[in-house]
Amino acid sequence: MAVMLGLPSVVVFLLYLPPVQGLVKGVAERYVAEHYGVEISVGRFRLGFPLDLRLEKVYVGREEGDTLVSLDRLRVRVGVGGLWRKQVSVGRFELEGVRMAWRDGGTGMKLDVDVERMDARVPEVNWGERRVKVGSVRVEGGRVWM
Repeated sequence: MAVMLGLPSVVVFLLYLPPVQGLVKGVAERYVAEHYGVEISVGRFRLGFPLDLRLEKVYVGREEGDTLVSLDRLRVRVGVGGLWRKQVSVGRFELEGVRMAWRDGGTGMKLDVDVERMDARVPEVNWGERRVKVGSVRVEGGRVWM
């Protein structure tokens, strides 16, 4: 019984160690590339306690000129107090240096987006009811070209 309770705790603890985070990052990059047909790279992945996710130098794309998303920094701090009610809160969601570029060869449409900084506060994400309450969203600097 103690092993059944202790093993999940050990696995969760290991996720907070940088070498294990590096391993998880590599596995996730390979999985996404193989299953979704995109090139993906994450320069840095860090998970802080309890759920403070930080990613740096992220790139997801298909081919030259078709950048699904590229960003310098992402930080998401998730509150887990309502997990038993199928709810979480996002106390902090920050993006910096976001770039997106889509090209459609068939229609000739292209869309380029640059955002210097964006942050949001989301007091409730309820996946049981498929509902999200957004408290605030702020965008600083950016351009959109079509």
